[in-house]
Amino acid sequence: MKKWLLIFGLVVIPSLLQAKTGYLVRNTDLKSGPQQSASTLKKLTKNSAVSVGERQGGWYPVTYQGVQGWVRLLHVKFSASYAKGSSGIGQAANVLSGKTSPTMATGVKGLDKASIQQASPNYRQLDTLDRYTATPYAAERFAQEGGLK
Repeated sequence: MKKWLLIFGLVVIPSLLQAKTGYLVRNTDLKSGPQQSASTLKKLTKNSAVSVGERQGGWYPVTYQGVQGWVRLLHVKFSASYAKGSSGIGQAANVLSGKTSPTMATGVKGLDKASIQQASPNYRQLDTLDRYTATPYAAERFAQEGGLK
């Protein structure tokens, strides 16, 4: 058992900590910090490959040609096909055929690890959501009216 834990610790964990390659979906500024007011270190162009670290709020730490800085998380996509310039028609066909994988980084502004760890349920809001629950009969009727099987 200890042998497997050692292998896991030496092989698997470091591979999980490695930076991923991302591609910029638009021209963007490489910032000195994770905020819009930070100074611009470099202008980056659309489709540039960047080495991406762990997200912090709405920003990713990245390295581009040896320069470390920050870019907005919505400006990064994690798909090699994006960098190759795949067409929108091809991407739509992939969606329709079910041949897709998550490739765009998204998040909620202001949510970081600490916020999530300290989160607590809002039971009043849960009670409000319960009022929107559909009965099985109502859901089936809605599906039939929409032509769903």
